[in-house]
Amino acid sequence: MKTIGILGGMSAASTQIYYRELCALTRRRLGGLHSPELLIRSLDFANIEALQARGTGMRPAGF
Repeated sequence: MKTIGILGGMSAASTQIYYRELCALTRRRLGGLHSPELLIRSLDFANIEALQARGTGMRPAGF
């Protein structure tokens, strides 16, 4: 099985949905006690909200 990487959602709640769905999909496809090999990259939403409050939005680094 390959390891995959995902970007988490804007909150823990949405990231949990992604993780739960990937686990369910893996169990349906492989059965038994299989679970996905994955890495989750999640961002601190407080930083995103601060950018939005200042009106700067999210921009790629260096722009």
